[in-house]
Amino acid sequence: MTSYPKRNLLPDHIRNAIRAYLRKASPDRPVVISSVMREIRTLSEPELADDELKINIATEALEAGLNIHFDGPNE
Repeated sequence: MTSYPKRNLLPDHIRNAIRAYLRKASPDRPVVISSVMREIRTLSEPELADDELKINIATEALEAGLNIHFDGPNE
């Protein structure tokens, strides 16, 4: 069974930053998770672990109808 993140655990400023990044994304290309993570981490150091942040980015991207590419943080 898939467990999705609880929406209220993601701080609003992080969710807003993720959504702002995704609004710039091309629907023709997959969203690269590591790129979004780097961008979010430069804006603020969220209280979320990398795995939690990845899940929330993926969830927001899928809800926006975008494809995603999971990769490692150093790739």
